[in-house]
Amino acid sequence: GGGGGGGEGKPKRELKRPAEAVANPRLVREYCEQLVVPAVNEAACALLAEVQRFQERLYLRDPLKASQKKRFVCGLREVARALKSNKAKVLIVAHNIERITAEAGLDDMVSQLITLCAKKQVWVYDEAAKASTLQHEDRDKEVLLVFAMTRKALSRALKRSAKTSVV
Repeated sequence: GGGGGGGEGKPKRELKRPAEAVANPRLVREYCEQLVVPAVNEAACALLAEVQRFQERLYLRDPLKASQKKRFVCGLREVARALKSNKAKVLIVAHNIERITAEAGLDDMVSQLITLCAKKQVWVYDEAAKASTLQHEDRDKEVLLVFAMTRKALSRALKRSAKTSVV
């Protein structure tokens, strides 16, 4: 079968793996659009640690205000909600999310998040059909998408016990 590769219309670019890229290429999934290199991992880890520190400091001052003014959200559903409500600024995705190809599985969720980074959902009313439909429109400013760290490293950077796929 001629499995729909998807890269027919694009000119072929030769991707060369830099020597400092330490992540095992078999662990880096095909949805990653950038190379996972230590410099990006360290920067993402520092950013997450700083944001976590700010959130913790706010919580110690005023727990009620901290719960209302979250600086980051973790997990696929929470991140999807933040993207749909246009509150997300940066999306950090682990490069080793499990492969679940079932309908509405993890692969679908991750591709939906990647789409939502570039496009926003808007309700469009159709006069002829007398109904509204949810459509994707280009964002004014795209949400920055970074592929960095493993699920375990992401959760460690945020001082969480559960493995984290997306922040």
